[in-house]
Amino acid sequence: MSDNVDRLVRPMILELEPYVPIEPPEVLAKREGIAPEDVIKMDANENPYGPSEKVAEALGAFSGYNIYPDPFQRDVRAALAAYTGVPVERVIAGSGADELIELIVRLTMDPGDQALDLTPTFGMYAVTMKMAGAEVVEVPRNEEFGADIEAIRAAITPRTKLLFLCNPNNPTGTLTPEADVRELLELGPVVVVDETYHEFSGFTVAHLVDEFDNLVVLRSLSKWAGLAGVRLGYGIMTPKLVDYIMGIKQPYNISVPAQTALFATLQDTDLLLQRVRSLVEERERMRGMLEDSLGVTCLPSKGNFLLCKFPDGQAPEIQAKLAKKGIFVRRFGDARLGDYLRISSGKPSDTDALINALKDLMV
Repeated sequence: MSDNVDRLVRPMILELEPYVPIEPPEVLAKREGIAPEDVIKMDANENPYGPSEKVAEALGAFSGYNIYPDPFQRDVRAALAAYTGVPVERVIAGSGADELIELIVRLTMDPGDQALDLTPTFGMYAVTMKMAGAEVVEVPRNEEFGADIEAIRAAITPRTKLLFLCNPNNPTGTLTPEADVRELLELGPVVVVDETYHEFSGFTVAHLVDEFDNLVVLRSLSKWAGLAGVRLGYGIMTPKLVDYIMGIKQPYNISVPAQTALFATLQDTDLLLQRVRSLVEERERMRGMLEDSLGVTCLPSKGNFLLCKFPDGQAPEIQAKLAKKGIFVRRFGDARLGDYLRISSGKPSDTDALINALKDLMV
């Protein structure tokens, strides 16, 4: 029997360039021939401090894992509303912000509709929109990697229905100010402002949901709360959009462990936000050492990471050599980022190990 399964697959999927995900420490360790405990993971903007200790306690004490979770997320939404100060009818949770990205695309896009991708940015936006059959138009960011509002305005057509604005942007760390977000909202398409790094930036446009029914704000507990492995995110939007998404999502999309972890997390926000402040301080200490000691140029960042420019053509080799030393950083396929590496903020010991390794490699 011939293996011609391609004939069963949508042509658009056959042509799709998939998102390149980050791999877990045990896989990285095996690949490089090192012990898992020697891995210093600075490639995925994960929180090195992990979740609140209350999370493990709550998960261990819970006994209702045999029962499906509430499909309407009543307690989850109430808890997130209390944390954010947003009315509960404006909040919906997802299995990570990634699920909400897919649901918003599914809700808004028909094949042939147009969407804008503000490159370079988080790669799953374009992948998800292309999977829906949308025509994805790239609108490059400006020289400082800020959103180019005039170029976006020029790219808008009557078929443009959606754009994602990562704010602060991943991987550049740049922030789009509220005045620019307002201009985008006035253009008409749905504007999804991804505030995954909100707790690190201290910036939000969630209050504009009262004013603009085409605004969706996404957030995540992966970074600030150390719950990347749990998969929990949420959206803030007009109640009617919440209702529509509630009708098309998987019924039990927020697992009982995720729900339990959320409640425990929100009992320990003082500690977790102190860790956020520590990561921001460490980001700036890392920037100083990279720039002052090594001559590396780092973009100003409002996330828990830095996008750093290395000498011409050296970034791929430096990334590979760091990996041999057990230090993993992120490189991107975007042509404009060929000389850049994104480095997550970590513990002080992580920063010190990185800088010492780079001093050896960049002599």
